[in-house]
Amino acid sequence: MKPIQFPLAGVLWLWIVVFIIYHNWGWWRPDGTFSFWENFLFGTFGVVAGSGIAALVLGGAAYASAYALGRRAPCEWKPGWHGTLASLRNSDGVQGSLHGGIFLMSGHIGSTEVFYYYTTDGPDHYKPDKWYVDGDTTVIEEDRTDGDVQQFVTVFAQPWRAWIAIPNGRVRMDFRIPRGSLVHNYHLE
Repeated sequence: MKPIQFPLAGVLWLWIVVFIIYHNWGWWRPDGTFSFWENFLFGTFGVVAGSGIAALVLGGAAYASAYALGRRAPCEWKPGWHGTLASLRNSDGVQGSLHGGIFLMSGHIGSTEVFYYYTTDGPDHYKPDKWYVDGDTTVIEEDRTDGDVQQFVTVFAQPWRAWIAIPNGRVRMDFRIPRGSLVHNYHLE
């Protein structure tokens, strides 16, 4: 049995005991309109439906409370996934006319900016990926010859909060590229 089935089985056993007592003893006994089995089936349906509705309401309230607590709890960034950016090189065959590499490509999908990039996990193995740019995105130019990408996720500053709250789920991406890769004064001629 799964853990959720234990309390549900307990509720059903309790219902059976309560129903038998209700049906056989006391001034509240049914008036005889329905048979024992009809009363039992109608009552069981009522208990199951009522328990289900109560579980949904209480579960929804618990989720909403844990979600709200998770948004207000102090969090910190924890390093997650890390990858090496692949440099896409371009050459048109004319000596000296085009050279260099592209670590990040950007574009728009609707009004949302998107970074396209390739990571490598071995020689001649490149994986395309994309990242929807938001306030948790940083592009860092450094004195380096390669590029890398680091993903950070939020975790609670106090680990015990994970028992009562849902983390806010924010993700941050840091792209580190060689100095000079970005054009700072771009203009069309």
